[in-house]
Amino acid sequence: MTSPQEVQKNKASIYYGTPATIAVPETHHRSKVSPVQEEYMPPDTLIQHLGRDNIPISYSKNIRTSVCFDNQCRLLVAKVHWNPTGRYLGYSLPEGEFLSKKEHDPFSVQEYERLNSLLADPNLPLGSISYNELVLESQAPLVGIDGVSGATNQDLLAYIVEGAAYTTYKLYQILYGPDRQFIENWTRETLNEAFVIEALKSPEIADQLWLLKVLKGRLSEFPIARQQIAELTKSPNFSLADNALQAFSERDLEDDQITNLLFDLFEMGDYGKRNRILALLESSKTVNTISIKRLSEHVLQLESPFQVRVIRLFEKHKIKNSAFDQAMKQLSQSNNDFVAQEARSYLKLR
Repeated sequence: MTSPQEVQKNKASIYYGTPATIAVPETHHRSKVSPVQEEYMPPDTLIQHLGRDNIPISYSKNIRTSVCFDNQCRLLVAKVHWNPTGRYLGYSLPEGEFLSKKEHDPFSVQEYERLNSLLADPNLPLGSISYNELVLESQAPLVGIDGVSGATNQDLLAYIVEGAAYTTYKLYQILYGPDRQFIENWTRETLNEAFVIEALKSPEIADQLWLLKVLKGRLSEFPIARQQIAELTKSPNFSLADNALQAFSERDLEDDQITNLLFDLFEMGDYGKRNRILALLESSKTVNTISIKRLSEHVLQLESPFQVRVIRLFEKHKIKNSAFDQAMKQLSQSNNDFVAQEARSYLKLR
């Protein structure tokens, strides 16, 4: 099978697409039957394209369907491509094939580009409406559009290639229908560290966010990638940094290097990041030596609610640390009566 990158280089074929999640060469592929079953048609096959180390690099599906203009039909032969995260990758046509509009006029370059732009947007209403809503049926075949004789709903013209409503709608429905979720699940099933490392390099933040959500609570399975994700917690992109931090679980604090990286973030981070890291410690069965040392050194600089939570954490685990004891003596004289009371209670237990 020819990958989208190879198709693009083949001047005899047509390919339009978006940035690839994984930029490694294809070495082999696997196939599964698509969950989509169209009336009077045999089920299609979804292809998983893989690179070295069984890295899933893309998915594809061949399409053969009729596109009709005023009772005249033409067979649409095309292929759609997904990234392994389920994100739209592109569409391609084999040699000699082309897309057409009413009166079978071939697409112009601009119309191919517009179709690509529309298909790349996962938020269009085309994924949630019926074709009848897209088209206003007319009693007489005055205006020909592919699929029915009628006029396109004026409110939805911004979401189609003019004169090719059915083609646009059909491709969009395929790309964002059940096949997409099937592909995402397939990637999850074949997840390995080589894929995770490559996917973290994706030029699209949407891919990285998808991956971080999939990896939540599973980072201990991918120790090399986990180091990279720890660095992502410092990203200037709030959404990326937050999702990277949310991916960690209390098990990850068993690794000293990860613990130090997270405490670097804890000491310089905002309220939300501190809250998340402290919550990980609170849910841990034990508190390791590095955590004890870093909290003892930094407790005086924390906001009052965090100081109280750290004191209770030390009490819960019956932690003994001379530096922390000295900090508690200072906090016992705090102007915040609640903090001072918590510190004095801790010292009494010592």
